[in-house]
Amino acid sequence: MQLTHWNILQPPQSVVRELSARLDITVTLAAILANRGIRTAREGDRFLNPSLEHLHDPFRMLGMEKAVSLLAETLHRQEKILVFGDYDVDGVTGTALLTGYLRRFTDQVSYYIPHRVEEGYGLQSERLRRFAADGGKLVLSVDCGISHISEVQEGRSLGLTFVITDHHEPPPALPPADAILNPRQPGCSYPFKHLAGVGIAFKLIQGLDRHLRGAGPAPEAAGAFSAFDFLDLVALGTVADIVPLRDENRILVSHGMKSLNRPSRTGVRALKKAAGLASRTLKTSHISFALGPRINAAGRLGRADGAVQLLLEEDPSAAAALSENLNLENRRRQQIEALILQEASAMIDSDPSLLEDSFLVLSSPRWHSGVVGIVASKLAERHDRPTVLISTKDDPGKGSARSVPGFDLYSSLQRCSHLLESFGGHSYAAGLSIREERIGSLRTAINLVVRPGGRARGERPVLDVDARVAFDQLRSPFLKELRLLMPFGNTNPPPTFITEGVYIGKSPRVVGNNHLRLSLSQKPFVLQAIGFNMGDLAADFCRDLSFNVAYSLDLDPSPRADRHQLRLRDVQFPYSFEPACEAF
Repeated sequence: MQLTHWNILQPPQSVVRELSARLDITVTLAAILANRGIRTAREGDRFLNPSLEHLHDPFRMLGMEKAVSLLAETLHRQEKILVFGDYDVDGVTGTALLTGYLRRFTDQVSYYIPHRVEEGYGLQSERLRRFAADGGKLVLSVDCGISHISEVQEGRSLGLTFVITDHHEPPPALPPADAILNPRQPGCSYPFKHLAGVGIAFKLIQGLDRHLRGAGPAPEAAGAFSAFDFLDLVALGTVADIVPLRDENRILVSHGMKSLNRPSRTGVRALKKAAGLASRTLKTSHISFALGPRINAAGRLGRADGAVQLLLEEDPSAAAALSENLNLENRRRQQIEALILQEASAMIDSDPSLLEDSFLVLSSPRWHSGVVGIVASKLAERHDRPTVLISTKDDPGKGSARSVPGFDLYSSLQRCSHLLESFGGHSYAAGLSIREERIGSLRTAINLVVRPGGRARGERPVLDVDARVAFDQLRSPFLKELRLLMPFGNTNPPPTFITEGVYIGKSPRVVGNNHLRLSLSQKPFVLQAIGFNMGDLAADFCRDLSFNVAYSLDLDPSPRADRHQLRLRDVQFPYSFEPACEAF
């Protein structure tokens, strides 16, 4: 049995030899770099040694001069600033970053994140009216605002100034804000287009930092304080938002992970402890599966204020209480998620024609709109196709869509926009609203305009393999090299290897929710392995017969660690079952 087609990548050998010689690395690591599109020693050096010195000049971003000038003037006058954020991890960390930074200079900074279910995404007219009536001056958005034309128009008519920071795809018409920071907007020559919302917020305070310190003596409140004190929040939001970990994102996350592993922020220490990670060296997967979901939980089920407050909190007791509240919310979110996943899976099982579609479209009035995005992500991964789940509890229904590698989700929704009340997002994730009676038309239309990966229905998905290796290669010198590829994430996944002629050590066991745990032997080396959602393969292994495995390495980021396990991606049995084959 083999679940996927193994495509062993063949990078140009001249490039591999050049990278290996110039960077003094093994041919295997050089091939992995080449597989990631790296062609020169300079590119390779910058990838393996991400440096803050290589961050782009923030003033290359269209609108930065104006945004910095407006903020500096507002700070000087001690006028009221409202940071208006989003309820996901990207928005929460961006809100905490801007609020925490600006409060070093003034006590006139407040923040607001709307209730996901009751108010919805983005700028809210009622809250803007209240801010204006209270003498507010400047609204600073983070991870939202690029499509809120009417809200900005109304706010400006009330005397408000708007600085929009957002990373989502801009619509054809932009809001009439005083300044807009979005590398994707027309006319912006900023060299990196894939910053998360918190990344753009960081670029803003990096620019403001330079402006305030360059204009004369640094404000007394700043001291040694700088934008770089917030890299831990940048790493949290960037990884959780699944943007590409290349170029500037790789630099920010690499240094942000170092900050997370020596946390000075009280709220981060409390969050790590609540997640059972207080003594662990964090890696990006801990953000994706432990820290991020806890920050997300509050905003998915209600208000995200508690998550922002945690990241700003300086009192250990208060931070512990806030992190425990997030734990409780996360457990409640998990229960709701499990029910939605069960119902959505039952829909697919009862109607196999759904899997003839290249784009899954599912809906129900019983689903919580704050949780459907997580389930859409799970189904997209399980069925290897973009997926949208829509809660029709209210009218219009609210949906969340998730993509698969190599597929531009936003552009496909754009081509079906005539059926939608609203939509927004980027290539990997999007939100939408739609009338219930149009959902069937959306399913038809979106499957006419998209065919993910160009793959025929029923054809096995392709697993790209970086290299063939033997178990005797998986020792300290090679593992040390592989750690140079960290942090892993979107567009920079852990390398995939195949090893041929492997035998079973101990009997395979099914653990947890259908996960396969086993030991693999290629004498004299025995390595532990786990295959998530691969428990059904347990009965397929035979004693004394070899097989081939595709896997990635679950590496500990600590340079002193020499322990690792294999994370199975696929198994190839070159034999067929016969009476002579003794199964476990």
